[in-house]
Amino acid sequence: DYETFDMIIAMDASNMRDLQDLDEDGQYEDKLHMMTSFCQRESTDHVPDPYYGGADGFERVLDLLEDACEGLLQHIQIRR
Repeated sequence: DYETFDMIIAMDASNMRDLQDLDEDGQYEDKLHMMTSFCQRESTDHVPDPYYGGADGFERVLDLLEDACEGLLQHIQIRR
């Protein structure tokens, strides 16, 4: 995946550590991104697991991901 894709996106710190561990020599570090780094309105360092937040948790994650996806799209458009 590291060679195939331009970006690999993690939802939380655990995902990011796993991705970094797979890239033993750090060759693809510039391809790794936290999803929340693309947020423009929300301020958080990870995408929480919605199952632990009840119905409100799912709404919160949806809002967060919509915000992050808008920022990600802008990032991709700028890089072209």
